[in-house]
Amino acid sequence: MEGGREVAMKVEARMTCYDGRDGGIGLVATIDGGAMLCVLDLAVWAEAEQSLGPLAPSQIVCRMANGACVCSQGTGRVWIEIRGVQQEVEFEVLDSRGAFNLLVGKTWLRAASALHNFANDTLILHADTGPIIVENQNPTLRVQEQQAPPAPAQLQPPPDQDEAEATEQEEDDTTTPINEEVMPEVRPIINNIEPDQQPFRRSKRLAEKRGAELYWVSAEALEDVERRIEASVDEEEEWWDALEVQTLDEAIVADPSVVIEASWKEEKEAEEERRLRQILWDDDPSPQIEVYALDDVLDWAVRNEARANMVPDPLPTKPRLTPSLRTTDPFNRTRVADIMSKVKIGDDLMAEQREKAEGLISEFADVFARSLSEVLPVDITELQLDIPEDATFLKKAGQRRLTEPQRVALYHTIDELEEAGIIERVSQDQVKAVSPLNMVPKQSSAPRPSIQQLQRMANAECIKYSIPVRYPEVGTEPVDEGRKTQPAKWRLVQNFAAVNKVTQIRPFPMGDLPAKQRWAAGKRYVSVMDLQASFHAIPIAKESVPYTGFHVDGRGYYVYRRMPFGLTGAPTTFCEMLATALHDLIGVHLDLWMDDIATAADDFDTALGSLCLFFERCRTHKLSLSPAKSVFFMREASFAGARVSKEGVRPDLHKV
Repeated sequence: MEGGREVAMKVEARMTCYDGRDGGIGLVATIDGGAMLCVLDLAVWAEAEQSLGPLAPSQIVCRMANGACVCSQGTGRVWIEIRGVQQEVEFEVLDSRGAFNLLVGKTWLRAASALHNFANDTLILHADTGPIIVENQNPTLRVQEQQAPPAPAQLQPPPDQDEAEATEQEEDDTTTPINEEVMPEVRPIINNIEPDQQPFRRSKRLAEKRGAELYWVSAEALEDVERRIEASVDEEEEWWDALEVQTLDEAIVADPSVVIEASWKEEKEAEEERRLRQILWDDDPSPQIEVYALDDVLDWAVRNEARANMVPDPLPTKPRLTPSLRTTDPFNRTRVADIMSKVKIGDDLMAEQREKAEGLISEFADVFARSLSEVLPVDITELQLDIPEDATFLKKAGQRRLTEPQRVALYHTIDELEEAGIIERVSQDQVKAVSPLNMVPKQSSAPRPSIQQLQRMANAECIKYSIPVRYPEVGTEPVDEGRKTQPAKWRLVQNFAAVNKVTQIRPFPMGDLPAKQRWAAGKRYVSVMDLQASFHAIPIAKESVPYTGFHVDGRGYYVYRRMPFGLTGAPTTFCEMLATALHDLIGVHLDLWMDDIATAADDFDTALGSLCLFFERCRTHKLSLSPAKSVFFMREASFAGARVSKEGVRPDLHKV
């Protein structure tokens, strides 16, 4: 008892993470059989988070005895051990405002078959060796023992109950006969005070008898103890005596950072107040060092909470170094002249036909892209990777070493892609998968020797080994044809094997290639066009962008904003895009194989009309044609790996 109020039962306990990561933490637990669950104070959990592990989200709301509702900050699972008895239970984390460290409720008490004996305020635990009795270790009980007056040394313990009853019976026998009727006491009026209002007097004999008892405490001592602890009783565990648990569909939780900061501030103030009160109670307090390690723990907890809840915004896109003329002035004279110099028109056209062909190309100059920066994103589809939600990827990929020419080419390619808005530099937090990259050489840029040059080289080898010359008409010595060697070119490639392994593939049939080639063959006017950086024209869905990450040494992390080469679903997405844009023209006015598009007709005006329809569709859907890979109104042209002409289909010798 404490001033008419029961003292909470507290015992020493130990909490250990369910996975046994370390020895756990020791703390003082409050036993409450009326609590529906086990609760850990928010300040204690912040200190022991590394030992107890992270919390899972919780929608538990605890209703206190005073009607207030407190939302749980999270839930976890631990082992709670008291005097060798250990049970695994779930616990909630709440802000108790310093009322307790750990509240052990019905969940643990029921699992441990524990019994709270209220007669002597002890906890009975059942172990293999027998029952274990745990006494109340509440510091308030120790304060009461210190404040109680010491008993005289000559006092003897009180006599047994039977002996005391016998003594009282003897005294009663001497004053009242057995057969005599006991008359009620008649109390006179004294000093004009009615009998029922007069104070009862205690005999000196009874006062001396009560004072001789060993366990007797004077009323003055009890009042003194009550005055000293009255303030602490009101602010401690009064409103934590009972817990009611309810689950809400949507718990209203305050800002975590504000809740954590406020709880730690209150905890530090409460700790300072308890320390000062302890100094007043103790005659010779031990020296204490004022070290507030909670500040460092609080800073760490706030940073960790902010990092977990932070959704990083993408870095601002690097502005273009030079705006694209295709978007600002697509019909600029210089731009149109550059396009006309790169396209190829049949040499055998009449002057009137050539004029119409050049006029059509100039009219639709806005559908041509001279470089990567002029490739516009289409607006009819986007790449969406079908990746399971539980898929995880490495964020450190094995990168091959690059030679100095490869490194120079890599940096140049990265600058070009970033300027065109195809890739974007991001932070590591915005990347979910990192794929290794490499620089591979493009098809040899060295000039191809002519057939005659190859025949001369063969004749020279025949003479060297005394073999009859096979092609005497061309000569036997190779000659210099005056063709200049172009510098080597490199292509950026990524190995998306980890992402492709878990991506759900959607098939898209490519069609019959020989049939497509036969459709373009057998006609007089053949036009073949190629898309400029065709894959880079398709945007990537926002949720799929983090899976396209890669790292460039010295630059940092990048992600693709438009579809790269190497992803499993890229060809299907590209074919679906062309089918959506050109579906009603395919097989009638044109045919295609991936990014090779061909139109063919025996009549010039029909061929011109088919090209006009195709150019209008490119303008509508922002398709980008490569002028350097486009030929118009030819007798023979390369389409899908073969040469098509009026005579039919034959192999492309340049591919052999």
